[in-house]
Amino acid sequence: MKQFFKSVAIAIPIMILFFNLSNPQDWYLLRSEEYGYQIKYPAEPSFQQNVIDTELGKLTLNIYILDETRTVKNGQAYTSAHSVYPEGTIHSDKKEMLDEFFKGSVAGNVNNVNGKLLSEKVIEKDGFPGREIIISLQENLLRIKARSYLVKNTIYTQQVIFFAKNDSNPRTDEFLNSFELIK
Repeated sequence: MKQFFKSVAIAIPIMILFFNLSNPQDWYLLRSEEYGYQIKYPAEPSFQQNVIDTELGKLTLNIYILDETRTVKNGQAYTSAHSVYPEGTIHSDKKEMLDEFFKGSVAGNVNNVNGKLLSEKVIEKDGFPGREIIISLQENLLRIKARSYLVKNTIYTQQVIFFAKNDSNPRTDEFLNSFELIK
């Protein structure tokens, strides 16, 4: 009986810590009316804007980043990004272009980090097409789990970078699942 109480005394604080760390209600809600989405981060992210050259011309990439890799045990890096493609280039209604668009997007993500694609699956959000990918990098030390959605001519991407040994961290899916389009 004494052993039972000792086990409970140890288990309860661990359970409280686990639920407090992974409770998305306590997370920072990033709501961007301007960019048309909201997502929850474990803490407030920083913002940066980059202009990148692409085959379609210059694109502005709006990125929110939270890097907890140095501040939280088993920390992760969380990113949400948004970019608008020029009118007439790519659009979620152009069904015949979507497979090639996402194939190029996935290949670009894998090549940019010199990684290996572990999985890819077709997803959607509010009827808009998307992809979920998992990439292994740095000799399988790190992983990236990312979701991208094409909404009209706008791409929304959310990703989490984490140590491969922590691939079952519930915060990864809590972050990715919290993404919502604002109508």
